[in-house]
Amino acid sequence: MLQRSYKPVAALALIAAVCSLLVAAACRTGSPPKTSLASLVNPTTQTDWYFASVANGGNDSFSCGSATPCVTISGGMIPKLGVLGPNGQLGQTWGTATAPIVVTLHMQYSQTLGQELALLTPQLIGPSTTLAIVGTPQNIGSTFAAGTNPIDGGVTLIQYKDAGGNPGAEYQIPNMPDAALAGMLLTKTAQADGGTFVSSAALIQYMDASTAIIDQPQTLGPLTTVTMNPSPVEDTTWGTGDTLQLASLPLVNLEPLEVKAGDTDGVHGGLWLSEIEIPDQQGDAGQSKWRLRAAGGALVASLVKFDPNVIVDMSGSPGTASIMSCQFPGGAALTGNVTVYAGSATGVFNASGNVETLTNGFAAMGNLFIRNGTTAMNEVYCASTITPFDGLVTMNPTGLLWGPCIVNLTQPGTAFWSQGDSTTFFPTMYIASSDGGTCYDGGGLANDKTLINAAHLDTCGALYNPLTGSRFTH
Repeated sequence: MLQRSYKPVAALALIAAVCSLLVAAACRTGSPPKTSLASLVNPTTQTDWYFASVANGGNDSFSCGSATPCVTISGGMIPKLGVLGPNGQLGQTWGTATAPIVVTLHMQYSQTLGQELALLTPQLIGPSTTLAIVGTPQNIGSTFAAGTNPIDGGVTLIQYKDAGGNPGAEYQIPNMPDAALAGMLLTKTAQADGGTFVSSAALIQYMDASTAIIDQPQTLGPLTTVTMNPSPVEDTTWGTGDTLQLASLPLVNLEPLEVKAGDTDGVHGGLWLSEIEIPDQQGDAGQSKWRLRAAGGALVASLVKFDPNVIVDMSGSPGTASIMSCQFPGGAALTGNVTVYAGSATGVFNASGNVETLTNGFAAMGNLFIRNGTTAMNEVYCASTITPFDGLVTMNPTGLLWGPCIVNLTQPGTAFWSQGDSTTFFPTMYIASSDGGTCYDGGGLANDKTLINAAHLDTCGALYNPLTGSRFTH
């Protein structure tokens, strides 16, 4: 708890002199100053906070304004708000029931690994009070016309889903600039075919020599507009001649994030993250676990590369989590009401509890496990294995599930249910099912690897294995 003590005038003068020396030292080094109680800032009066490198004018003794940016959250912002506890966690309550606010942290540069570990745990009051952490991607080189310059870059597309709704393989962009790496951002800034242009973006999933394999692009507006109720939209119009821009996401060192938010008449505030990379403090992706939670509110992450093994925890919260065009190279675990729009996971991906939804061309490149609940797959590309454990996988009536994938139904309590006969599967996908059965799960174990296609839906609306006669429903 923040302690206040009242000293004689002479002592206060001495303290002021010491603070002046500390501020002067901070101006030379960029290190955090000591902040007096009188100089604490209420985020209601300063809702935008800016952070830049020392080389670009950042200093933690500054006010963190647009023209006077700080360097770190822990050294520049938090001391100005006041702290609670030995670790310097944020100790402010933001907003009121009648005056909700959006507090935005603008990360304008990429930190070095371990430069700080900012611990943010604010309490958000009001129907839409939100903490937003927004990165500024750093452009790499100039724009290039896709498919017209083999030196600067070009594109030939094999799409996740074309304009007619037909799925394929992955977006592949050959002849990328030498600087291109996995996790970088590609933005379409102009369209070449004369159609209606809408800016859109995707992250590079991985590089195969000079070819970039990217996630399903989505339109940029919903990905960058701070709201707790986003409506992301796929862009299936990328093509030869489009103008593309390559950029890197700023790295931000954050401790696991948790905000406490309320709602009024179902209007939620909460946490927004966009266009940043969260590093794994151990160095390699997936070595550490990192929790993301909005208790009582909503959570949105957009165009974020999460290097740790991420736990998105919405258990017990009336709000929802919307994960849009994000990447999980270290894997992830979802709990509660979470919807994942596009993006990809190369590590192990777990969904547990109820109401997780995977859609908009989400790419499960690693093993996908469904545990103790229901997961809806509206539009998913699977390159490995889907394995329910005491879990139900549902497909909506117009859902798409495709890729070189095995749907493993050998575990107890497993079910895979189609909500209508129009669900589409594709012939590179296999089923590994239990032996025997009726319209409900039978017993025994067998690993049949029978090819799945659209004819493998039985009259119960479930997957049907013609080799064993197995049927599964809920």
